[in-house]
Amino acid sequence: MASQHYEQFVANLDYARNMVVGGRALAGIRGAAANYGDLQQAHPEDLFRAAWSQGVSALDHWLHEEIAEHAVALLTSPERPLPRQLEKLSLRDSIAERRSGDSEVTALSEAVKDAIRYVTYQRSRKISEGLKLVTDRSSDEIWERVGKSENLSIERARTKQDAIVDRRNRIAHRADLADDGTRSPMSAGEAQEALRWIAHVADRLRGIFPARGIPRRAWVVRAGRRDVSESWFLDGRRVGGGFNEIPDLTPVDSRERLREVIAEARDGVTEGFIGNFAGQLWRLRELMSVGDLVVLPVKSKNEIAIARILGDYAYDSGAPENQRHHRRVEWLRTGIPQEALGADLQNSLQAITTIFELYDNDAARRITELAASGTDPGPREAAD
Repeated sequence: MASQHYEQFVANLDYARNMVVGGRALAGIRGAAANYGDLQQAHPEDLFRAAWSQGVSALDHWLHEEIAEHAVALLTSPERPLPRQLEKLSLRDSIAERRSGDSEVTALSEAVKDAIRYVTYQRSRKISEGLKLVTDRSSDEIWERVGKSENLSIERARTKQDAIVDRRNRIAHRADLADDGTRSPMSAGEAQEALRWIAHVADRLRGIFPARGIPRRAWVVRAGRRDVSESWFLDGRRVGGGFNEIPDLTPVDSRERLREVIAEARDGVTEGFIGNFAGQLWRLRELMSVGDLVVLPVKSKNEIAIARILGDYAYDSGAPENQRHHRRVEWLRTGIPQEALGADLQNSLQAITTIFELYDNDAARRITELAASGTDPGPREAAD
């Protein structure tokens, strides 16, 4: 079964393929006798180049997400020996320093993501290094797996991957200009072949990841004041909040930078205010993962709804201020009476914070079961 990260990768690659389709259509317009105005100034090859770059980025993003999640799964499964490269990261030390309100899984996830944040998983060598965090397979074994069904040797498989990345870098950094200053031509067929290869690489690599359960987490995200956002959450299939005046956080890559952004946007606020906003927005921006569960208290009906996160953090600049920062979700179960929760989880929902993690008393497992059956099984100790 494909992971949700892989499904997102497939969607991103489909988006790139649509760019190639658009480029072909644009080529037809440019060749027509009619006058289509500015459209005839655009060049189809620019869409082919954009598709090429999108495909490489999609592979990079997918590998970051899969490697981080599987590394955390291994770190939280003490019965299984760690791959040598993962052992060298010494991430367990981060547990002793985890921030108040963070579970062990969240602390480890943040530490792993910090460790690989500035690594690009595009070239064959870097991909091999990343995979060694979750497997002890050698680089040759990895690229033999990629090349075998294509009748390519290990070296030729590496070379093909690296050539695609080299072209992507030339597109991104030099507008696809060769050393003599001329722009290299690109056909729709070339772009399609690059995307086909990237899809093949991902398909072969996903079989390398250990087949074991990924620890999921459960979060609470409240609707806005006077519950004006409940319908936006439920009908729009998203969770998030306003955090008015705070700009797009997509480029923000650390808690420290987030605090600076908040201080700049809300001049004159206290350190306590900055810390509160930073904690909640960092959870929405970074700590939540695709596949995690979200509980929405529907105060107007004394109910809760449970969703699964489908997408990364997003910012909608055209939305009302109280609806800009969000994540895309699917609602698994709505209309659950709040009393269906055990008393301990009901008490947890009373916390005044807008966005926080539920992790005491086996919360994630219980919320998973509640979404599936409508019944809270209680803490594991009570069930045994």
